[in-house]
Amino acid sequence: MIEKHKRYPNTARIRQIEGSVTIRFVITSEGNVRQTKVVKTSRHRVLDTAALRAVKDASPFPKPPVHIYQGELTLEVSIVFELT
Repeated sequence: MIEKHKRYPNTARIRQIEGSVTIRFVITSEGNVRQTKVVKTSRHRVLDTAALRAVKDASPFPKPPVHIYQGELTLEVSIVFELT
């Protein structure tokens, strides 16, 4: 879901910047995203910002199944920006 919302920033593309960003975020019982945070930076603010935006734009996520998980779910994902 997040990959679908990932957009490679034009400035990063022009400057041929690549990197990986790890984001921690919380999915509420309704599937909404909150508390997004970069936990491992790409060392390029433009990529870190794009990764945060991709997570936020992917919201809402499917609601976590109640019989498996109740309450909020904290996840960490790595988002990779590579030029091909």
